[in-house]
Amino acid sequence: MAREAAVHIGGLNMDLFCSWTDDRDHLCVRLAGDYSLDGFRRVVDEVRVETERRGCEKVLVDMTALALEDLPILDRYEMGRYAAEVWGYRVKVAVTARADLVNNFAETVAVNRGARVAVFADEGRALAWLLSDAARPPGSSARLLTS
Repeated sequence: MAREAAVHIGGLNMDLFCSWTDDRDHLCVRLAGDYSLDGFRRVVDEVRVETERRGCEKVLVDMTALALEDLPILDRYEMGRYAAEVWGYRVKVAVTARADLVNNFAETVAVNRGARVAVFADEGRALAWLLSDAARPPGSSARLLTS
């Protein structure tokens, strides 16, 4: 059964809203509002806390409703680096974003640092990968370094 809780992460220049749904086999967090790198870092931290608290290792992070025109390359790098640092290999995360924002750079950065993260423009494909046993989505060029 799904349970939902909303969290507001506010700051001087941002308003980011997180809606959490605890499904039977994964946790889902849907983000809405204004994007900021600091807000994203806080979401990464919250995902770790919630997965540990709930004993869950699979998470869908939906970023499709975020208000942003583009993600700077340095933000993409930091997103991937920070996600790998905080989640490591323990949490498997599928991220959905608008197709015009998906270039898989953050995914590659995270995966090359040991994370199980994949970015998709389609939620159906994201869930199929997330709920499978595959470490990498089909066709991914990122290399998962586990040693």
